[in-house]
Amino acid sequence: NHLNTFVDSYRKLTQLQSPVLKSTSLSEFMAETTSLYPEIKWETECKCKDGIMTDPVMLRQVFINIIKNAIDANANRMAVNIEEAEGSDKNQQINIYISNNGTPIPADTLSTIFVPFFTTKRSGTGIGLSLCQQIMTRLNGDIMLCDSPKNSYTTTFRLCMPSNCKIVHKYYN
Repeated sequence: NHLNTFVDSYRKLTQLQSPVLKSTSLSEFMAETTSLYPEIKWETECKCKDGIMTDPVMLRQVFINIIKNAIDANANRMAVNIEEAEGSDKNQQINIYISNNGTPIPADTLSTIFVPFFTTKRSGTGIGLSLCQQIMTRLNGDIMLCDSPKNSYTTTFRLCMPSNCKIVHKYYN
């Protein structure tokens, strides 16, 4: 059974599909994603244009993996802040900060959280954050753990959607 789990996990890491880019409303994406986890108290804020060209299925998988890890760390509150990256040219780069109030990631494991098959969980496979990193690379983006979490949270991840991610001209109020 353990070998089957390992093989399935390895397959997920090695057989990522190519992204299918489409215009994606960030406010709709967030509403749909947060509705999957009604047990979490959500705070969301979008300080940029509402839409981007991305693969929403792949991006949602990144969110789900981060949310599942937060829930496993006993989080009951999460925040998503979307903003234009400082110094970005014509607002073509955004940062998505995903924060939670769960148990912080132990300091001695910080450098290994994106290593495939590394896990601190008994039933974990160690592919969640590694898969997130691969997906973000496929989306021409990046994911990282912030050195300092956002206000009143214990852990914050930053997803960076670089300038080659086209911004759609729909605004969020």
